[in-house]
Amino acid sequence: MSKRKSNILIVDNSQLNRMTLRGFLKDQYNIIETDNGQNAIEIIKERKNIDLILLDFYISKSNNYPVFKELNKLGLIEYIPVIVISSNGGTSTMEKVYELGATDYITKPFESYIVNRRVKNALVMFERQRKLINLVEQQYNLDQCIRAYC
Repeated sequence: MSKRKSNILIVDNSQLNRMTLRGFLKDQYNIIETDNGQNAIEIIKERKNIDLILLDFYISKSNNYPVFKELNKLGLIEYIPVIVISSNGGTSTMEKVYELGATDYITKPFESYIVNRRVKNALVMFERQRKLINLVEQQYNLDQCIRAYC
């Protein structure tokens, strides 16, 4: 039985950036794309199977703060890694997105190896986290069951 390909949502208003990222990732992952944050939120709510988001933080002279706000409101920031992509490599921007819940940060121009490695690392880290949570829940349920019969 083969493992399911992870679903990566690319959110960037630049078609060239989306095409570049898709080219780097399409062989290993299922790619979903949109050009704005509002559509991204709708896709996340509808599909419920997004495994990672590549999010351009600055789109059309504004930022994607609302995407982070909604992910936090829905409690999804804990379960879906968000890697911010930006041409702004400044420390203040990085600090801001990490405070909002970003898992990682990639600066443009993109390098195939860096994008692939960071996506893979984030997916592996969150998968391990999910397994640990499941183990803790199973142990807790087992303990509750044992206590109920003592």
